[in-house]
Amino acid sequence: MRRFLVLALPLIACIASYSLGDEDTAKAAATRKLLKQKVTVEYKDAAISEVVDDLKEQIGKGLSIDLNVKSGLNRNTKITLMMKDKPLDEVLNAICDKNGWGYYIISNEKIAYDGRVVLQVGKERGYEEGKEPTAKGDKDKAKEKAKDKKETKGKTEPKEKTEPEPKVKPKEKAEPKERPVDDEDRAERAAALKLKVAKELIAENKKARAKQVLEDLLEKYSKTKAAEEAKELLEKLQE
Repeated sequence: MRRFLVLALPLIACIASYSLGDEDTAKAAATRKLLKQKVTVEYKDAAISEVVDDLKEQIGKGLSIDLNVKSGLNRNTKITLMMKDKPLDEVLNAICDKNGWGYYIISNEKIAYDGRVVLQVGKERGYEEGKEPTAKGDKDKAKEKAKDKKETKGKTEPKEKTEPEPKVKPKEKAEPKERPVDDEDRAERAAALKLKVAKELIAENKKARAKQVLEDLLEKYSKTKAAEEAKELLEKLQE
């Protein structure tokens, strides 16, 4: 029994070190919660740089998205996508699926970019390639199984398998409510983008959908320059 405990101690230490490696930094964990907030997107041939600005404006402070142009991603790539009340990570998945891109959250408290979302050419979905929790967990299980097999070889009595203590999942905090727009420039850009979409819908004779976009613009960005033109268009559609 004493020999078993001596052999098991290194195994427990090994498992503990792998578990710590799987954990996000505080900033990365906070960003993952932001990606669960719901957004509504209505893009038609909008540059990805404009899309990123709109998503950051909808979520509010705390979200940073970087475009990795060195990976081959073009900041002027046009995005056409309409999704209503969907988590931000689902929206990012849809954008990436259409363009052959990936995204991951930087989780390294030793660097200034800790907690940022990086969008690039690739297949990542939330984690850097090779650092996904599932993939790493499978490797740990394989190593543990091989270790147990080696320890029990040649023994007649079965030994109790040492299992790591299960992690206690932290309670998720209530999602913050959508914050009011406090940046006039971003509000103007977002309103102009919606106005552009509405005009294109009108040109395609999709008046009902155009009215929804205009009403949403007036509700969220009533103090912008685009709101004045949006109000006139909406009155014409209601005649």
